[in-house]
Amino acid sequence: MSVETLNIALLTEGWTRFSLMSSLKGMFARAKERGLDLFVTQFCSFGEAAREDVFNQGEYSVYNLLDVTYFDAIILDVSDMPNSEIDARIFPLLRKANIPVLALDSKFPGIHSFGQNNKKSIEEMMEHLYNEHKVRSFAFFGGPSANYEATARARAYADSLVRFGLNQIDNPIYAGNFEYDSGYRNMEKLIKERGGELPGAIVCANDRIAVGALECAKENGYHCPKDFLITGFDNYGQAERYSPQITTVGIDRLEAGKKMIDVVCDLVEGKDVPQFTYIDGKMIFRESCGCESEVTLDYRKYAMNSVLTDFKNDYKVNRMTALMADLSVLNNFEGYFKALSEYPYFKKVESFLVSVDKGLFHPGSSNFSSKRVPVEREVAALYFKDGVQYPVDSIKEVKKRMTKDCKNKVAFVSALHFGKDVIGYVICRENADNIVLPDFIDARSRFIFQAESLYRTIKFSDLSKTLSELYNNDQLTGIHNRIFFDEEMVPAFDRLVKKKKRCAVFFIDADNFKNINDTYGHNRGDLILKTIAKTIDKNLPDNGDTCRFGGDEFVAYFPVVDDDEAYAYAKKVEKALLEKDISVSIGVAFSENGTSLSEIVNNADKEMYKIKFKKYGDRRRNK
Repeated sequence: MSVETLNIALLTEGWTRFSLMSSLKGMFARAKERGLDLFVTQFCSFGEAAREDVFNQGEYSVYNLLDVTYFDAIILDVSDMPNSEIDARIFPLLRKANIPVLALDSKFPGIHSFGQNNKKSIEEMMEHLYNEHKVRSFAFFGGPSANYEATARARAYADSLVRFGLNQIDNPIYAGNFEYDSGYRNMEKLIKERGGELPGAIVCANDRIAVGALECAKENGYHCPKDFLITGFDNYGQAERYSPQITTVGIDRLEAGKKMIDVVCDLVEGKDVPQFTYIDGKMIFRESCGCESEVTLDYRKYAMNSVLTDFKNDYKVNRMTALMADLSVLNNFEGYFKALSEYPYFKKVESFLVSVDKGLFHPGSSNFSSKRVPVEREVAALYFKDGVQYPVDSIKEVKKRMTKDCKNKVAFVSALHFGKDVIGYVICRENADNIVLPDFIDARSRFIFQAESLYRTIKFSDLSKTLSELYNNDQLTGIHNRIFFDEEMVPAFDRLVKKKKRCAVFFIDADNFKNINDTYGHNRGDLILKTIAKTIDKNLPDNGDTCRFGGDEFVAYFPVVDDDEAYAYAKKVEKALLEKDISVSIGVAFSENGTSLSEIVNNADKEMYKIKFKKYGDRRRNK
């Protein structure tokens, strides 16, 4: 029975895996040819072995969003992921999945694989160098030792040496990674070890390695193909544009995508499928191995296209720089996502959802998970559909809408995280013929960086505010303390005086407080102090300030136009407290030119004493 609809989960890893975009187009092209309704959800992570473990943990959390019961098959493109992470994250998911799994460019026990025939391609390359160019000495610049493709290419090189009757000691394999710097470093090492005498040909595990090796050779006075030959692999574009153009191996990725769908359909239909399905690479001979290039690059046209590309990239960079500047001055996440909504990419795709942990909006209020955001804490920070932003009442309903009407659609899912702390995820749905995901991927890391910076700034600010309140506030009454009086109230008062503002200063003292404490206990005394502080502060004008000055003593001040305002305030406070059976004595003094706040407080204290003396006599000023 043939498949009519197919939901595929595509698990990918690594920044450089977007060559898969061409394969996606091939997958949808084959689906159309077969009359098949195809929907692909790509769970994208961007960790790689070179990144920090804490960062990778957050990146790989995207796989926790995979619900295997929803899909008909899984495609794995995780050859860049460390084996330990595959064991810890991928295999547990696969064990739960009672559906076919196809691994790309990798081999795992019990799992069908699909990929380029690396062995055949390297052997053909070696045969060409040996037979056509009479090369009798070689070196191999390899990729990561844990990577299946890199290992297969190195093994094919070693097998070719045996077939030619050459030994590996004189024709060594240099370990490395798939990056430019690996080729550069290995060429430096090769030149040093051989005393400047290069082998006839250097076979590289990919084109980036070859470019790095060629640059190092040029700096050391060597020229290719005059002094040595070199080959690459993968044909990602650098090989054709470099001078000399680099001999390499390529595959038709559109055709690869078509064959992938054929294999997946056979697996879903229960047909017998080989454990490993190969697609042959195409040998592309160019200048770097001494051949004439099949296609001569029009450098004038290439230069023109480069100029146009530079203009487009400059525009993107300028837009991004402006957006990052806008985001950097914000002090809350409501403003952050409002500013982010202006990013033009969201208007290019069919739909776009940013889901986050609601704790993001209240830094420090809750701990983030290292696995996924709990469902009850998910909130939609941004949602666009057909270029228009919409509010979200139910994130569950939005996710449903993004997975309906799925024919000829692809959804990309990636995690949002601060290190290992998962703060949310992104879902981007696009039409299969309009895949512009790389535009967002280029910006994604900067958005996360800016969000983490803002989160930590807010959290630090809140913590700083809390510490400041603990430092400046009286723990019992909640109003300012004597430290705040010395460090903040005195300078603020001086500024008011310099502006020719007349200020009233109040010294408030509880009556018979010692007797109350001795008779009714300190709990009663504490309650009285809290009530006095609250009453003073509640009735204080907005432009005034107050503090607990001592045990049962309080100081307050505020600017006045008429002295009667001050006496009215004192009477209001005294009356409000008497209604609660609390008696206080309040002394009032006013600012004078050249007189400090401390001196005026002393004057207010003297006025308070006079009032208390009238009430109780000299011996009745009890504390």
